[in-house]
Amino acid sequence: LGENAIIFSMIEKKTNEFIGNIEIMEINNNIGEIGIAITRKKQDKHFGQEAIKRLIEYAFSELNLNGLELNVYNSNPRGIKCYEKVGFVIDGQGKTKEDIHMSLKR
Repeated sequence: LGENAIIFSMIEKKTNEFIGNIEIMEINNNIGEIGIAITRKKQDKHFGQEAIKRLIEYAFSELNLNGLELNVYNSNPRGIKCYEKVGFVIDGQGKTKEDIHMSLKR
């Protein structure tokens, strides 16, 4: 976790319950590396997809980034599908053999 990470907590409006966190962990060469964690209870409700869409808007309009990237476990097909739905593409192996690297260009 970078010391300059930009972290947002997600709270459900209806219930005021904690959903999880989404962050831009670090920025290198004007590309932000993102991460997201959602509590098990709040998964499969499209909160992740909505949060990623908002983070993309923020990254491009407020931070003027050229792109975003992330690493996701091969064993997380729901996560991969979610990232693809918002525009990320698989572009290689991630940091470990168990990861897929995905990116989104502006």
